Amino acid sequence: MAKRGKIAVIVVAALVSACTSHRRQIAVVAEPPPVATPSTVAVPPADAAMIWHLRIALNVAALICRGHGSNELVSGYNAMLTSRRVQLDAAQAVLAARYGGATSSAYDSAMTRLYNFYALPTATAAFCPVAMRVQHDVPDVADAHLAEFAVQALADLNAPFTPEGLAATAPVRQHVTR
Repeated sequence: MAKRGKIAVIVVAALVSACTSHRRQIAVVAEPPPVATPSTVAVPPADAAMIWHLRIALNVAALICRGHGSNELVSGYNAMLTSRRVQLDAAQAVLAARYGGATSSAYDSAMTRLYNFYALPTATAAFCPVAMRVQHDVPDVADAHLAEFAVQALADLNAPFTPEGLAATAPVRQHVTR
């Protein structure tokens, strides 16, 4: 047995030396910095609602606003989805959790109401120019100030849907007496 043990040690040593004699150079690469993900971006609930509502308003605008500048609105919206993906995903996760998850009927119902609010046909004429201006401003907003920006932008985007905004865009009706 001792002879077999010595042979095994010699074979293992030969294999190890054979492996080490033909070493390849391996580049040592520093570990990349952690990537921000929705789970690593902290978004307070109020900020999440503002950011997500802004996204929905601009999504509806990209879908319904036709005419001069609508291509810029669509491309700006798509660029926002890409450049703000982490913040939007984080905001959506916070908001969905508030309603019991993104697949819950409560969440679906709340988001449907929100989309329908911005799609009100009688406000489109006033809503679209505001949405175009807001969408134009989004790229200039620092990530840290997106929620702050959303608060002001939503005040502007919601104005056409107020009674005053709707009255300003309502067709003038003339009473005809007979």
